[in-house]
Amino acid sequence: MDEVEMIKAGRPPRQLPDDATLTAARAQLITVATQESRGRRNPKPSRYWVLTGTLATAAAAAVVVGVVFAPSPAGREPVPSAASPAAVSPGVVRAVDVVKILNTAAQRALALPNVPPRPDQYVYTQYTDGRQVWRSVDGGHTGLVQRSDGSRDVTPGCSDGQASAVDKAGQEVPGTTTPCSAEGAAYKPGLPTDPAALLTYLNGNVPYSADRPGDVNRVAKGTMELFDTTYLTPATRAALFKTIATLPGLHLDTTASDSLGRQGIGISWTYGSTNQLVFDPSTYTFLGVTTSADNGTEGASSVARVAIVDQAGQTPSN
Repeated sequence: MDEVEMIKAGRPPRQLPDDATLTAARAQLITVATQESRGRRNPKPSRYWVLTGTLATAAAAAVVVGVVFAPSPAGREPVPSAASPAAVSPGVVRAVDVVKILNTAAQRALALPNVPPRPDQYVYTQYTDGRQVWRSVDGGHTGLVQRSDGSRDVTPGCSDGQASAVDKAGQEVPGTTTPCSAEGAAYKPGLPTDPAALLTYLNGNVPYSADRPGDVNRVAKGTMELFDTTYLTPATRAALFKTIATLPGLHLDTTASDSLGRQGIGISWTYGSTNQLVFDPSTYTFLGVTTSADNGTEGASSVARVAIVDQAGQTPSN
């Protein structure tokens, strides 16, 4: 059954052109369209052409059933019909989709519970590469980094602008101190929750001297560092997603995966290498970060678990 027969079957009986008339109308339509296409090769004053009578009826029939006359060429995305919205294509830059995903991720973040830790506690982070890190909530207590091979380094707490010095083996040197900054705190409840204010913070407080203030890579690096090292409040996490949404040069990948192999949606940018934020495709939960180059994966870091514990070296009980 062709498109004309479909219309005949779905409408009350009425006087319609016969098949021979419709065939002639189709031929006339194609002829007019071809002449218009050829006319564009030699620009002439613009003019309008109007379909009338049987030709208009045949054209209207095609529009009603959402017919796509030309099949898509091999290797290219299919042309969507009038009856279905355009789908997001893997790897295609779609600014509107990137913004929508990040704004939805921000809404999801705001729905998370806000549970402030105590100043004397630690933010425990387990990574998929085997690392375990204990960061002081207020930055004033000595933290710990344990690698997959079991080796450990301490991260001295900062008190009154001074911290214990650390030797080459990653251990504290008794009686020796060095200047420090409270920026090492794992919990920063005072971070901006407004995207514009957070962008200003990232430009002025993230120590990437190689990148000029306002540089997209600088802001992206600062964003990645906050995700990696800071226990964010839901409001700040949401503001980060909205801040990222304002950056130019973002790409959307609907076939992304994190370093655990979990399938997701990727938002990425490329400056020498490609850095990608990966989100769960159904909940938009942040899964982690991957970094890759043209010749393959350079490195991947995904957060497997985050918890609040009382002591450095302590792991969650469940």
